[in-house]
Amino acid sequence: MLSEQMSPVFSFKTEWGWCAAQVSVEGIRRFALPMSSPTEVVEVLKGREKVSSGRSVFEPHCTGCGGTGGEEGRLTQLSNRLIDEVRAYFEGRLRVFSVPLDLAGASDFRRRVWEALIEISFGQTVTYGELARQVGGSARAIGGAVGANPLPLLVPCHRVLAAGGGLCGFSAPGGIAVKKRLLEFEGVAYD
Repeated sequence: MLSEQMSPVFSFKTEWGWCAAQVSVEGIRRFALPMSSPTEVVEVLKGREKVSSGRSVFEPHCTGCGGTGGEEGRLTQLSNRLIDEVRAYFEGRLRVFSVPLDLAGASDFRRRVWEALIEISFGQTVTYGELARQVGGSARAIGGAVGANPLPLLVPCHRVLAAGGGLCGFSAPGGIAVKKRLLEFEGVAYD
């Protein structure tokens, strides 16, 4: 059985700005969408905790996530794979993420919602009501699970719209403006 070893929170630069993530041996545990600075995005991912003077910023790859063998090697491998995939997405070269995700600690309901989100293809959208019919539960409960998503982009919550195709919110920093930018990047028309 694998332990609960986690990487430090780390940031990396993409064409859209600085992203941050935290990885367990099972997969990506948390992710933050691009922001203007590495310090800002790490603070967001850490929940606004004070960032220590020894920033966990790895460029171009996560060389500080551990060694090459065992669990530390797994953390480094997953971190580098995430960095490569996210950069490829923002460069328009990737539409489907394959890096494993760690949804440990999520309720069964949230896990079902997030797994349904993963199935929404690049350039496609669903409504909260459609997700509710698919997964079970109310549109409001779906909204709560979508808003609690710790892996925006990888679990593409930006692809969920209000009834009628309208934009109705986005819990990631930057809110609706970021959601609009992601949808436009994917070629989605919305009301």
